[in-house]
Amino acid sequence: MSTDSHYTATIISIKNELKDWRYRTEALSYDGQKLPANMWEEQQQDGLWKPYPFPDRPPVEDDAKYVWLQTRLPDNVEPGDALFFSTTDQAFRIWVGDRLIEEYGTMQEGEYTWGRRWHVVRLPNYVGGQLLTVEAHSDVEARLGVFDRFSVRNRGVSYLLLFVYDIPFFIGMSSVISLLFLVFTYLSKSMRYDGIYRGFFIFQTIYFFWMIASSNFRTLLFDAPEFWWNAQLIAIYAFLPAAHYMIAQLVEPRYKKWSMGFFRVHIVYMAAAAFAQIFIFRDSFLVALNAYYILVAAGGAVSGVTLYRSMRSGNPYSRAMLFPVSVMFVTCMADGLTMQYRLLTWPICVMALAAPTFFSFAVGVLSEQIRQERTAALHMQNLRGEVDEFKQQAQIDPLTGVFNRYKFDDAYREYTAIAKRTNAKLSLCMLDIDFFKRVNDDYGHDIGDVVLRGFAELIQNAIEARRHVLIRWGGEEFVILCLHQSAAEAALFAESLCKKVEAAAICPYRSVTCSVGVAEWMETDEHAEAFVKRADEALYQAKEGGRNCVRVYKA
Repeated sequence: MSTDSHYTATIISIKNELKDWRYRTEALSYDGQKLPANMWEEQQQDGLWKPYPFPDRPPVEDDAKYVWLQTRLPDNVEPGDALFFSTTDQAFRIWVGDRLIEEYGTMQEGEYTWGRRWHVVRLPNYVGGQLLTVEAHSDVEARLGVFDRFSVRNRGVSYLLLFVYDIPFFIGMSSVISLLFLVFTYLSKSMRYDGIYRGFFIFQTIYFFWMIASSNFRTLLFDAPEFWWNAQLIAIYAFLPAAHYMIAQLVEPRYKKWSMGFFRVHIVYMAAAAFAQIFIFRDSFLVALNAYYILVAAGGAVSGVTLYRSMRSGNPYSRAMLFPVSVMFVTCMADGLTMQYRLLTWPICVMALAAPTFFSFAVGVLSEQIRQERTAALHMQNLRGEVDEFKQQAQIDPLTGVFNRYKFDDAYREYTAIAKRTNAKLSLCMLDIDFFKRVNDDYGHDIGDVVLRGFAELIQNAIEARRHVLIRWGGEEFVILCLHQSAAEAALFAESLCKKVEAAAICPYRSVTCSVGVAEWMETDEHAEAFVKRADEALYQAKEGGRNCVRVYKA
């Protein structure tokens, strides 16, 4: 170990312990700057100085407003050493020997100093072994003469310790900021669970405010101990109602009443403490904390059971919240045992360290939302498949098995887009079975259906699926969209179809022929109607020309 580290260890572990404290009570404050000899001399005159177990509260009378404390400084006090301690709702003056070295707050009778604050009081040089005398003044019986962590340390180390004591708050506040950013940027987009996010936001905001009010660096923001002390107490009382409200928003409905019950109990207790603080006596908030932590213990147990049962019911948000809430209540009770009941002597506030555990809740909620989004996406995909299937079925002619007229618009858009993009030709063949009405009249509609099915099957087998789409237009009329074929090429293709139809035995009682009209698509066609109309006019010309032939539209 180096010399510097050995020196640091020495001032932390040896010189910080001030032992053999004694006290005496006075009715009024001493007015002078220089301490009278009878107050700082070694002997205990008339039994006025009495020993007591520091750092416990000196056993002064209930109505005492002033108390004097005294001990001896260590012999190894070095230049640059300082007294390091904190006070709550208490004013004080400090002497070394008969010399006043520090005064804080008002010492006047009937006037009091409020708030909690750390103090680093620089010691004069060469005061090792001298008597240290403290006069304290407070209106709060529980606080009179109580100095937390009173020690002698190097002044630089004292300020360093203030930073070290604030490390849990730095960790906690950075965690809360990250969590709130996460809620705002992603989680809150799901309005389905806005109650959960509202409760989580309120809770984390109060949590953050409590950490600021409880930290040591708060005086850098605003040097007002009384304000920060009241803010800290208010945040403590508001913290747990906010926690129960948050839990009530995410558990299963049948368990919500338990959390809301404790929420109401905390609100009533906080209101009663506030009423007493304003109208009865000044430090009611602090005194009421004695029973408050009993509510904390009960509320923590009920919250744990509530979240566990809700989790067992399949609630993913309760599962994600169970661990951080459990840690929060345990650390809150640990701080109560340290700060309020003084049963533990931890130097830091551990409840701030519970903040990072809420990332498990954020991760759990995020995972649940991702799962739900994937489920919704899969459901949507299946739904689209079903829609496509229904659409496909709706576009199929049930008699012939080829596309019906509803398919034409989709096919027309697709083929014209390809034609525009590739500068390809596109033609339309409109086919009509010749004298189909006679078939129905002479042989019945059943034979007519046979002819339609046979005709559609023959044409379907003759076309190329990559560039032809066969559609039953209505009755005995069919159309074929012919991609990459000009009107002349489509006409040749149509003539081959006419020959196949005439040669096939589509009807068992007579031969069947067809007439075809052909038109070529033009880029000036804004709508399909003009394109179809030209093919229809060409079909009319084929029928007028004797049927069983092909005609190409000519303007």
